[in-house]
Amino acid sequence: MRVVVLGCGYLGNELGRQLGSAGHDVVGVRRSADGLAAVEDAGLDAVRADVTDPTDLAAVPDADWVVYAASAGSGDPAAARAAYVDGLRTAIEQFGGRADPPDRFLYVSSTGVYGDRDGTWVDEETPPAPETERERILATAERVALDATEEAGIDGTVARLGGIYGPDRYRLQRFLEGPVVAGHLNAVHREDAGGAIRHLLDGDHARGEVVLVVDDEPVDKQAFADWLAEQCGVPEPPKRTREAVRADDSLSDASKRRRLADKRCSNAKLRGLGYDFAYPTVREGYRPAIEAYRESRDGGDSNDGDPPHTDGGASVSDRVDLDPGDSFTTAARTITEADVVNFAGVSGDFNYLHVDAERTADAEYGERVAHGALVFSVATGLIWQARDRGDVVAFYGVDDLRFVAPVFVGDTVHAEVTVTEIEGTDAPDAEALVRHEVRVRDQDDEVVMTFEPLALVG
Repeated sequence: MRVVVLGCGYLGNELGRQLGSAGHDVVGVRRSADGLAAVEDAGLDAVRADVTDPTDLAAVPDADWVVYAASAGSGDPAAARAAYVDGLRTAIEQFGGRADPPDRFLYVSSTGVYGDRDGTWVDEETPPAPETERERILATAERVALDATEEAGIDGTVARLGGIYGPDRYRLQRFLEGPVVAGHLNAVHREDAGGAIRHLLDGDHARGEVVLVVDDEPVDKQAFADWLAEQCGVPEPPKRTREAVRADDSLSDASKRRRLADKRCSNAKLRGLGYDFAYPTVREGYRPAIEAYRESRDGGDSNDGDPPHTDGGASVSDRVDLDPGDSFTTAARTITEADVVNFAGVSGDFNYLHVDAERTADAEYGERVAHGALVFSVATGLIWQARDRGDVVAFYGVDDLRFVAPVFVGDTVHAEVTVTEIEGTDAPDAEALVRHEVRVRDQDDEVVMTFEPLALVG
C-alpha cells in the first residue's frame, strides 16, 4: 500500500518507519525544511506541502491510506482551527476528489475532547465534553473526519491519542521537581502510538469508528512521581491538591482548567482489536529515561560514543568538558502576575495583551499573555542555573528565536537544552564557541519557544 502521512512529525515519522518495515511505501508531508529533513532521516519519501493549501496538496501523490497528523504548532485558537478543522476538510476534499481516491483516511485526535471527568473512566462510547476552545476545535475536527470522509466515499477513522512521550519527550525532570497536581496520566509511548495506528490500518480495523489509543494504566500522577523519585534515588517531589489549584488566585481560569482536567481513559477496544503494547504502562516506557538520569548523575558518558569535536592538538570538547549531543533539562518556573507587571515596567511594553485582564478577556486568547521577551529571559536564567559544566565567559548571541505558542500568567515553563556544535575560538579567556538548541515547554509539555543560543565557554 502507498501511505501518505500529512503532518509527518514526531508521531508520523515513527508510524512511517513501522509501515515501511511492514513493506508499505510511505510519503511524509511537511512544510518546513527541518521537517522534511527529519522525514528523510526516518527513511521516508519527503514531499514539501502546506496541508491546508489545496494547490500544495495536489502535488502529493495518490495514496491507498491517508493519515492526518498535522499540528497547529501554536496555542492560538485560530491556528488550531486552521490546522485541525479547515486543513483536515481541505485534505479530505482534495484526496476525495481524485480519480483514484484513498480507501481509508485516519485522523489523529486527542483525549482532550473529554474535558474534565473528575477522574472517572471514559471510553469510545463516552460523549466528548470539551471545555476549552482548543478542545472544542478538536471535537469539531473529529466530526469532520468521520462525516466528510463518508460524504467523499472514504472510510474514516479517528485515533484518539493520550499524551505521547518517548525519546526527546520524557517529562522526567518535571515529575522529579514537582509540584505534581493530583490526577491521572493518560499516556502512550511513541512506539505504541505509531504501532496502534499501523495495527488499525494493516488489520483493517475500525472503519468509520473512533478508537482510544492509550496504554493499560491511567496512572495516578503523584504515585508515579514518587515511583520515579525512588527509581532515580532522589527525594519525593512536592505535591499539590486539586483544591489548592482551585484556590490559587494567581492562576487564570484557563490555567486552572488545564491543571485540573482529569479522567481515566480505557484502551479495552484497542486491546480487543488485538494490539499488543511494547510499553504497557509508563513504568516500562520511562525506563530508558531513568537509566539515562542515573548514568548522568553517576558521571556516565551521555554522548552515545560520538567522538568529541577537535580543533588540532587537544580536544576542544575536553578543554570545556562538553560534547555535541550533551543535553539537560532545567528546573521549572511559573510565570506570575508580578513577573509580567514588573517586566512591563522595566521594558516599557504595556501592551494591553500583557497587562489588561479585563480587555484581554474579550480578545483572541481570553486572558493575558506573558511578554515573549520575558519568557526568553526566564528561559536563559533557568539554563544558567542548570549548567554544571563549561565556564561561560560571555553570551555571544542567539539564532532562530521563535515564539511558537503563547505563555499565560500562571503557566509553568522549563527548557530542554542540547549542545549541537563546539568550535575552537581565539576570543579572550574562551576556549570554544558553543551552540545549543533550546526548546521551552509549558506544563502541558507543549513547545512554546525555540532558539539557538551561542556562548563563549572557557
